[in-house]
Amino acid sequence: MWREVTMATERVNDQVEEDIEDPGADHAVDRTALSDRPGTPGYPSRAESREGADTANATSSELWEPSAPEGQPGPQKDLSEKGDSEPSAPSDLDGKRDYVVDDPTRPGRQITDIDRIEDGTLWEEKSASSAVDIDKWVSKHIDKKFDSYLEARRHLKGYENAPIGFSFSEPSADPEFRSAVENAIEELQKSHPDVTIRLEWPQ
Repeated sequence: MWREVTMATERVNDQVEEDIEDPGADHAVDRTALSDRPGTPGYPSRAESREGADTANATSSELWEPSAPEGQPGPQKDLSEKGDSEPSAPSDLDGKRDYVVDDPTRPGRQITDIDRIEDGTLWEEKSASSAVDIDKWVSKHIDKKFDSYLEARRHLKGYENAPIGFSFSEPSADPEFRSAVENAIEELQKSHPDVTIRLEWPQ
């Protein structure tokens, strides 16, 4: 009797080993311990498993990007960092001399060159103290130059409303010449009351 029980036990053990080695068998043994089955301590419930799956799917969908059809560009990513910007015109030009201002709307056209930028003022420097034709000189070197500076300052960031000045370096200017220059400045100021116009004569 004891021998028969022992032999029966051995046959069962042999069958269990075969089932473990062949998971596809119809009566394969489930090696999952009872304590690890759903609904038991140590194993997540069905609801918890479903929640975890949903979270994984959501994460996967965020990382996945659809590929574009052949021949078409794929989705573009914005790689720019906040706070970055394209280079712009200088906002502080004080101290610059012979600063060339080009017309941004007409490539190759130079509006003028500003002799000196100091304390927020755009200065045109003059060394003349007299002229053969004073009226002609004033028209070209005061009136027209003022118009050029007025146009140029619109394209200077931070200097759109900067004062425009004329600085003469010769102390002994011809009285008639000096008077003509001062009259021209007064007329310009009347025509452009919104623009500060300055005039310097050496002491």
